[in-house]
Amino acid sequence: MTTDFHQRPTAHKALEHWYEVKSGLSPNIARLRVRRLDESVGDMVMNTLADGVVGLAWLFDDEVRQRNP
Repeated sequence: MTTDFHQRPTAHKALEHWYEVKSGLSPNIARLRVRRLDESVGDMVMNTLADGVVGLAWLFDDEVRQRNP
């Protein structure tokens, strides 16, 4: 990124570019989380499992609220 704001794209151009990038992404890849380059395999597995548990929380959200008003 440049420090000269005159060389930066406008918000409209940046949004157009994002739509172009997004249209080329597979939905399966687009949902993956960004990971650190130095992340070990064990860390990757644990973080993926944790993300999955958090992602499933919406299934039980209403049930938990009904039990604990």
